[in-house]
Amino acid sequence: MKRLLSIALLAGAGYCLWRQLKVSPAARVPAAPSDELLTRRVQVALRQAGGLPEHLHLRVVDGTAMLSGSVTPAERDRVLRAALSAPGIRGVRNGLAVESGPWEPSPSAP
Repeated sequence: MKRLLSIALLAGAGYCLWRQLKVSPAARVPAAPSDELLTRRVQVALRQAGGLPEHLHLRVVDGTAMLSGSVTPAERDRVLRAALSAPGIRGVRNGLAVESGPWEPSPSAP
């Protein structure tokens, strides 16, 4: 009797494990966030990092943020860091044009 009960318990446990494995993999794989959601996440990251530059154009395609427009050198670094830090972004394509400011001579050493 004990042996029959042990076999029944093992069979029941095996069935439960089979059902868990059969159903769980699809349920455990999270859905990739939409490009629209990722665009909003990048915009939030940019605002938190100091604001959106006026001439910045942002588009997200398949998890990759595509940046274009005209920015200053300081804005470029800030924008790229913020875009890369947005949750769900897999990469950034940099199409930013850096504005050149007025020429300033470098300080000369005495």
